[in-house]
Amino acid sequence: MARLTGVDVTVFDIGGESVLADLRQAEVVSTTQFADVTSVISGGEAREAVKQSVAIRGALTSTKSGGARVTHLDVSALTLSGLDYRTVVESGVFEGQMQLDDGSGLGDEWEFPVTVRKDYRARLEMMVDSGGSVALVGKAFGALAGKDISFLVTINGIGVSVPMRLAQFSHLISSGSRQKWVIDLVGSAAVGAAYPTLPSGNSSLLAFAFNSPGAGLPVVVDAGAGQPVISGDFLVKKFGFKFARAAVVESSYDFVSLGPVVSS
Repeated sequence: MARLTGVDVTVFDIGGESVLADLRQAEVVSTTQFADVTSVISGGEAREAVKQSVAIRGALTSTKSGGARVTHLDVSALTLSGLDYRTVVESGVFEGQMQLDDGSGLGDEWEFPVTVRKDYRARLEMMVDSGGSVALVGKAFGALAGKDISFLVTINGIGVSVPMRLAQFSHLISSGSRQKWVIDLVGSAAVGAAYPTLPSGNSSLLAFAFNSPGAGLPVVVDAGAGQPVISGDFLVKKFGFKFARAAVVESSYDFVSLGPVVSS
């Protein structure tokens, strides 16, 4: 029997759009929850299946008009509190995390997660820049009231902006090396309000992840060569992207099933 590889995958659609051309890797995980029904006269554990769910994780690159990949050269702005650090940043990671709660009822075999809260984090590694020292060092060692940082990164013309706070500031010094800053940021939504973020709307997968009120996206996966097609609605659980000098920009998405997933 033939062994399947990545080239055998024929369908990987998210929200009705194929991501095959940008897909770097993927993982589809089916999980079943069991209740312990072991009786007092049993010498081994017995279990009854009570709930199931499917998780999908994928890593993607992005393609520009004309077919070229989005790279570090397409990062046109990276500002903290209004100062652009793009020329000294070595790498960066941004992540959005959704806190989910199971909303399934007594008659549901499948989990039905509900988004109850959103949070964002970012980490930047950069060379120490004398021009930016006053702003960042001042916030790191200044009063608690001054930890707010407006974060904006623009990649391939798409701006990502989130109100954040400086959680940790590390200044690394070693022999034979440039001094380095490592900046850890955490999101900070206003009390009684949703995160004011960019991008807005739902025209792209990234924008949907930012702005979806908990709606699902249809996902279809066909591994090819007679394998069953897996399809269902999925909720974004986690998403993010990373960039670095001399590298392509790579994004990642974690989904969890929103109700039944079928294989046909």
